[in-house]
Amino acid sequence: MKALYIGSFDPFTIGHYEVLKQAEELFDEVLVYVSHNENKKRRFNVIDCAYAIKQIKDLKDSTKNNIGESDILTTDLAKELNCDYLIRGLRNTSDYLYEEQLYQMYKELNPNLKVVYFRANNNISSTFVYELYKRGLPIDKYLPYDKDLLRL
Repeated sequence: MKALYIGSFDPFTIGHYEVLKQAEELFDEVLVYVSHNENKKRRFNVIDCAYAIKQIKDLKDSTKNNIGESDILTTDLAKELNCDYLIRGLRNTSDYLYEEQLYQMYKELNPNLKVVYFRANNNISSTFVYELYKRGLPIDKYLPYDKDLLRL
């Protein structure tokens, strides 16, 4: 079974990594894609974010992952990659309500796509990590890779 884990990952945090590791326990392959979302103002370059994810030590040597970036609809990418499952991470009830709205659209656009939710123990948002980064404060404990891989 193959699953797609897609998000803005701006940046990809320990929480995202925890969700990915949980998904790897259930799926034979988990494809990780950084999305170009024109409705969101990115803080970090999409290519840099994908590159940083590729540098995570246990992902570099894994055959379970493929990491890339995409600017097409999530449902179209899932079809293109032959993924029947979509991985989503939840931090709180607000995330759940938002994800449920997305789920309705996913089902309309790709009725065969199944959504699986995972909860990370570390639920610090990318926005919070960015705020610390912007102020020159340490962020190493929130990232599963070297912070110097990210450039503004």
